[in-house]
Amino acid sequence: MKRALLLFALVPAFAACGSDGPPSFTTYDACFDKQPQADMPVDKIFECCTNATVDGNKTPCGASSTDCVNYLTDNLAQQKASTVEIMDACSMYQDKLDADNSH
Repeated sequence: MKRALLLFALVPAFAACGSDGPPSFTTYDACFDKQPQADMPVDKIFECCTNATVDGNKTPCGASSTDCVNYLTDNLAQQKASTVEIMDACSMYQDKLDADNSH
């Protein structure tokens, strides 16, 4: 009986795995702040641009590196990343977009 109850309790937990989609945040700053502290700002930016939903948008950083820079200028607190870090992250983002579109 205990095994049946344990199995019954575990099935919903496993069924939920992978079905949630990317993490969701109300603001880009919230996504940035949730990334591991050891990560460099460039890595945090890239992660939020590629693997998070921000304010309901699954592609918060837009369709190009220019869109990315403009979005981050408006939505990431200045003290969190330098202009160079933003440009580097958006360049990485553009490379990923190009790679995804070439398949």
